[in-house]
Amino acid sequence: MRPVAAAAFFSLVVPACGQVVGHSSTGATQSITLSGVAQSLTVPAGTVFATLCLETANARWRDDGTAPTASVGQPLVAGNCMTYSGPFSQLQLIAQTGSPVLTASYYR
Repeated sequence: MRPVAAAAFFSLVVPACGQVVGHSSTGATQSITLSGVAQSLTVPAGTVFATLCLETANARWRDDGTAPTASVGQPLVAGNCMTYSGPFSQLQLIAQTGSPVLTASYYR
């Protein structure tokens, strides 16, 4: 069986995320409850990517400088995680339904 290469910018991963090979944790994590207003993350200096896990309800995200809405943006389904290494300063998330809880772990 051949190994599968990781996506360049982001990928969906199984809910239980393991150690990230070749990177070290910044030591910072963040947990926020999303609402009907787009929110940004507080990303530590030196971060090159993050693991974002969503619980409780679904959300949407965008990283093109435009705020997502409950119906526009990339969906992130509750119970899933994704890795992200795009422009953190432009990443915004919003609740699609309910009050999703997003937990971020940052890596350098």
